[in-house]
Amino acid sequence: MGTMMLKYWWVCLCALVVSGWCRSQSKSVLMHVDGEPVDVAEYKYYCSKCAEKSANLDHFIDFKLKALAAEKTKLDTVSDICFLLNSYRRGLLQQCLYDSEHADSVINEYYCLLQKRKYAGRVHVSHIFKYIPQNVSALRLHEVETQMDSLYQLLKNGKVRFDDCVNRFSEDKDTFWVTPLQMPVEFEEVVFTLPVGKVSNPFFTPHGIHIVKVLDHKDQLDFEEVCHGLEGRLLSKPNNRLLLSSVDSLKRCYGYMPDKSGVEELLRKGKSTGTLFTMDGKVYTGADFDLFARAYPASVRKQMDLFVAKSVLDCAYIHLGDDNSDLRGELCFFRDSLLGDAIVHREISNLVRADSADVVRYFKKYAKCYDWPEERYDGIVLHYKTKRMAKQVRKFLKKIPQEEWVEAIRLGVNTGGQENVVVERGLFAPGDNAFVDNRIYKKGKPQSLANYPYWIVLGEKRKGAVRWEDVSQQMWADYYRDLENQWSHQLRRDFKVEINEEVLKTVNSH
Repeated sequence: MGTMMLKYWWVCLCALVVSGWCRSQSKSVLMHVDGEPVDVAEYKYYCSKCAEKSANLDHFIDFKLKALAAEKTKLDTVSDICFLLNSYRRGLLQQCLYDSEHADSVINEYYCLLQKRKYAGRVHVSHIFKYIPQNVSALRLHEVETQMDSLYQLLKNGKVRFDDCVNRFSEDKDTFWVTPLQMPVEFEEVVFTLPVGKVSNPFFTPHGIHIVKVLDHKDQLDFEEVCHGLEGRLLSKPNNRLLLSSVDSLKRCYGYMPDKSGVEELLRKGKSTGTLFTMDGKVYTGADFDLFARAYPASVRKQMDLFVAKSVLDCAYIHLGDDNSDLRGELCFFRDSLLGDAIVHREISNLVRADSADVVRYFKKYAKCYDWPEERYDGIVLHYKTKRMAKQVRKFLKKIPQEEWVEAIRLGVNTGGQENVVVERGLFAPGDNAFVDNRIYKKGKPQSLANYPYWIVLGEKRKGAVRWEDVSQQMWADYYRDLENQWSHQLRRDFKVEINEEVLKTVNSH
């Protein structure tokens, strides 16, 4: 009986815990979109990022639905999207872990190191350069390398002039100044150590293959001029010292536990078959270390330190925003914005391509919306050399539709390279054209063009556009927005949205 009673109270306790958890969850969940919960903090962050007029619940629902539609079509797996998401997430992680006081010390130390290594000042260079794409064939790579080796031997033996080789063979013929951190490391290692007037051996960079000649060398640049570049280069390194100061505290956070026997075996033999450490519920083995070590050659001790640091930072990357609602909101907002923009562009572009005639129908339906505040003159101004030419052209244009006048004059009047008539075509509002102002709006007295003393104005006044091309920029914006609204309404029919009205009341009062 006692055992049964204990089980009963245990079940009650579990029920109370689950009930309490559900209540706490329900207090933070604003809505469910296609069954997925959306936290109220996410909506608040959306409101803080958007303009006041767009920060309402309907816009937020559309915002979430577009991101959901992108997920359903696997847009979140597209390489370009993934790259942008990962870059943004890593940038946020760097901001969170960045210790400005420690960073200043590291950057100063690196600056002094560059000075000692002669990575200093500015170097004026010329180079013989051949671009090599990432997917180059082995045969093509061998051909380029052989050609550059041959050129170097000719230069070394004084058989050819460097400038002549640049003009004839290089894909970049301009000379340029190189400052520290401007070019790839491989390029800087050569040009900052090469004496003025000397020519380098052929060498590779991520861009291609080069033979460089140093033309001039200026003194050291001020620290302030290169500080930002130094910071960027340090942040891009695998052994990022600007963030390593945060690793120890992160180890404690993720329960880092080294395996003494596995680490000792690794340091003694250079490899291990066992566990090196556990962290965040994951086991890191000697096999994981081998994969890392291939990409980062160094001593085993240094490789191990870097492997641990990278693993810790990877954990921080995965858990970014777990315990910070602002960070979580920022990540969600960026991701959903990126996916939403991508899916809208794809869907609306497809709609436009599917029925381009709908543009004309849309304009005819809403033409009155594009009336101008003041009437305009839809016409052409023609400038002539003689009165006789004016009479002939006027007669010539009578049988031709107005929208074809410019082309007709180009083909039928200004032939053989002779500009017999100067043409100005447009929708002229008062003040746009002095000749139209004089003839149509009875204002001002224009000065005739040099060598074209005679002119006439042909066309008609309009209160509004008669062709969508006349208001293309505004009409396309409206048409695109109309298609997007139609598509958003379709999304609301396709995906179920359930709003927690009680939570919504607290947001409105907030």
